[in-house]
Amino acid sequence: MLYYCHDKGVYHIDLKPENVLIDAKGNVKVFDFGLGALPQHLSSDELLHTTCGSLNHIAPGVLSNRGYDGARSDIWFCGVILYVTLTGSLPFDDRNLVVLYQKIVRGDIKFPKCLSPGAQDILRRILDPNPITRINNITGIKEHVFSCCPIDDAEAI
Repeated sequence: MLYYCHDKGVYHIDLKPENVLIDAKGNVKVFDFGLGALPQHLSSDELLHTTCGSLNHIAPGVLSNRGYDGARSDIWFCGVILYVTLTGSLPFDDRNLVVLYQKIVRGDIKFPKCLSPGAQDILRRILDPNPITRINNITGIKEHVFSCCPIDDAEAI
């Protein structure tokens, strides 16, 4: 699903567990594109400039006020969802907003000891605050050793 959206130039920009459903057949459904961006929302620099998203899930590029790549930001959101799914908690959390933003911008993540090295590696690569070195597409996630789905299923996400 996300692969298809990105291919069409559509970005969600507010992916979080609450916006992802799984039906009885195991199909993933993404909804609430209320903050989503379309190709016409791109500025002349080919970046998005709208600051939006849920605080604990927001990508560092969105916080920078310098423009961000919608697809790479959606990948960040997928990393937050994966972290929450694997650990039951948020990767970035603090009552103080300044400290929270600093954790996000630095990619300051703490991993529970129960997470496998493969899980920690994929999370580090997806939640890399640098959008250039971050895994930048669904295929990159699917090709990671941690991924349990064959590459042919990339369109399902």
